[in-house]
Amino acid sequence: MTERKPVPPLEIVDDDDVAAQYDADVESWGERISAAGTRLCQWFNDQGAEFDCRE
Repeated sequence: MTERKPVPPLEIVDDDDVAAQYDADVESWGERISAAGTRLCQWFNDQGAEFDCRE
């Protein structure tokens, strides 16, 4: 499963609150994608690979 990066709303140009929420949404998205990559890396290691997975 993949998750698309949040699309910036047009209002981020004029509204600081909307811009801040978008920044928070992108940060959360990045954390989820990173965590998923770590889980995949660890799964591959469980199958016999020898990758250096982030914790």
